[in-house]
Formats: sequence, structure tokens, C-alpha cells
Amino acid sequence: MRKLLLTFLFTFSKIFVHQSYAQDKIAVLEKNTNVLAKDLSHELNATKDTIILRSKRRMHYVYSINNNNQREVDEFIEDFKYDIPVKKLSRGKHLFAVSYLQRKIVFVVRVYDPKSPYLATRKGEDVATRQN
Repeated sequence: MRKLLLTFLFTFSKIFVHQSYAQDKIAVLEKNTNVLAKDLSHELNATKDTIILRSKRRMHYVYSINNNNQREVDEFIEDFKYDIPVKKLSRGKHLFAVSYLQRKIVFVVRVYDPKSPYLATRKGEDVATRQN
């Protein structure tokens, strides 16, 4: 009986541990800190696999531009809440623009490949200095 109970507990613990490692951090959101953008809430959910857009007033249009200057998300929404799955975005930097109250609110989402051995970090820019 004791062996059966230990086998049962080991099996269920293995299932739960496996599920916790299945969700890797695959996206990082850089929020817009402008005062005019405070009415639009743009966040990632707890598992970092969905971008959640919420507002008190109706949003009209959402689009994203990736590294290759292609639009991956390009939709009229006309709603107060909109979810964008990160799974349908390609790897790299995405610039999102949300049309809200006759303004465009812009923020950046960086999508990383969960299968890569390391997370790509933001590269520093070279600064040209003037030598007299």
C-alpha cells in the first residue's frame, strides 16, 4: 500500500513540475510612460504569453511593425479590451500602435524564442565622439 501511495504521489508531482517548466518567459513589454498614455493599460498576463490592452473608452485600431517593417497585427477592434497572443508574433522587436481618443499610443514588445539557450539582450549603441 505504501509503495502504491508513493508511486501515485511521485506521478502527480512529476506532472505538476513538468507543467511549471513548460511556460518560459517569451516576451518583455516596454511600457509607454507618457502622461497622455495613462488611460490605456497595456500589460502582459501572468504567464507572459498574451498582451492585454484595456481602456475606459473605446479603442479603434491596433497594429504592430516588426524588425522587417512588416505588419503582423493589423486590426480594427472597436472595443474596450483586446488580447493579442504572443504566439502569433515573430521573434524580435515589435512596435505596437493603438489608436485611442484620436491619438496613437506606442509601446514596444520584445519577443524571445523560448527554445534558445540564452535570451537576447538589448545591445548598446555605439556613441560617436568628436575628437578635436
